[in-house]
Amino acid sequence: MRQVVTNYSFDTTAQTITLTDFTSVDPVALERLFLVTDVTRNEIVYSFADPTIASAVVSNNNVITFSSLPGGVSNSDHLQIIYEAKSTDPIYEYPVTELTGALPAGANALGTVEVTNFPATQPVSGTVDVNNFPATQAISGTVSVSDFPATTDVQDIYGTFDNFGGWQTTDGGVLTFNVAGGSAVDMLWVRIDDGSGGNAIATCDPSGGTPTATAGVPLDDGIDKPITLKTSTVKVYSSTSAKYVKVWGYRY
Repeated sequence: MRQVVTNYSFDTTAQTITLTDFTSVDPVALERLFLVTDVTRNEIVYSFADPTIASAVVSNNNVITFSSLPGGVSNSDHLQIIYEAKSTDPIYEYPVTELTGALPAGANALGTVEVTNFPATQPVSGTVDVNNFPATQAISGTVSVSDFPATTDVQDIYGTFDNFGGWQTTDGGVLTFNVAGGSAVDMLWVRIDDGSGGNAIATCDPSGGTPTATAGVPLDDGIDKPITLKTSTVKVYSSTSAKYVKVWGYRY
């Protein structure tokens, strides 16, 4: 690709031009240098087709030394350096490819494609499918959760129920347990026990209603029953006498 090299230094005393961007990896090739013109003075410094103007050699990968220079040229003069660049050489301008129709199927080598006047947002209608997207995505590294407490304080309010103080005996019927001060707790545990190990015909109602044999939360003999409901009153029903009832809870 033929282009104008714009990054250079001009030394009229040494009669050299250094093409700064060229290195040992991609050195200057003299056969690719077409024309050097001093556009300040409108004089040709070098032409590959006219050896009577000047000859040139390349050294140190990017220094071009001329056999002579036109009289009166200055280091500050502006030069037009036309060079046939390889694909790996420094690039100073990109070719513009104007698309006048649809691209053919398959690979299309266009270099850099610039899209101008593209709207910032584009409405999408219909269904957009993303194929072959993993159902799950692995996360590596450290995931931080800000402002999350290291611990959550739990206040044990064991023994603060009225009519409590250990096991309470029901003679068949309903026992009412009230949280001291009337403040609701977050979770209750209720146990009814007659020592038989079997299922007790007993229920409780943490919403304050009156439980019966068929209404309320069933209780198994000798097993703690957790009830996650904010409440300040719980009633426990037992169908027969000699049932021992225990209620305790936590407030978070």
